[in-house]
Amino acid sequence: MYDRSSRYYDLIYSFKDYAAEAETVRQAIERYKRSDGTRLLDVACGTGKHLEHLRRWFEVEGLDQSEEMVSIASERLPDVRISRGDMRDFDLGRQFDVITCLFSAIGYLHTQEALENACACFARHLVPGGVLLFEPWIKPDQWRDGFLGMETFSSDDIKIARFSKSHREGLVTTVPFVYCVLTRSGFQMFEETHVLRMAPHDDYLKAIELAGMGPLHEPVGPMGRGLYVGLR
Repeated sequence: MYDRSSRYYDLIYSFKDYAAEAETVRQAIERYKRSDGTRLLDVACGTGKHLEHLRRWFEVEGLDQSEEMVSIASERLPDVRISRGDMRDFDLGRQFDVITCLFSAIGYLHTQEALENACACFARHLVPGGVLLFEPWIKPDQWRDGFLGMETFSSDDIKIARFSKSHREGLVTTVPFVYCVLTRSGFQMFEETHVLRMAPHDDYLKAIELAGMGPLHEPVGPMGRGLYVGLR
């Protein structure tokens, strides 16, 4: 999905307060983690913006399925190990005290089976006493079908507008994006489509529990969508 948009990702999301979100995550980790170590893996780490702040308190690593995102994160954090892998079945051969999966990336798992596979994979990579934290996608009762979205970014050298019109079928939501990008070298337009599943609350808890972790839920989380916690 990010083969063309990855270079503009941080500009489009420049409004996000990654430092504050990382602090919220840190506080949650302090509440729940029982292991002694500080090794943290951020799954679906994107361009590494959360890792940039989490590294203040933890020995961090990142993992993402997108080759483009891995490249950007590796350039941003050259001394941090960034791996490429699928959250459903990656195998890094080592365990962590904390695993995070933020900014609703868990929504890209389109079935309950995929969600359960991912949670099982997370659990295998956690030490006893470790903790899993992930942010869900929008809840079914909060979805606004046909919502028209627009995000913009403007500087002297680049102007970006991203438009979207969202719709759903059952629990599966589709968000087609249209990018309009103007730079000094010219103008371009391109499209990309994101498909995410709005897993019900009980589905998240079930997936965590089936993976052998104690499930918990916080209603707010780093960006207001809540936070699910798995205790290993």
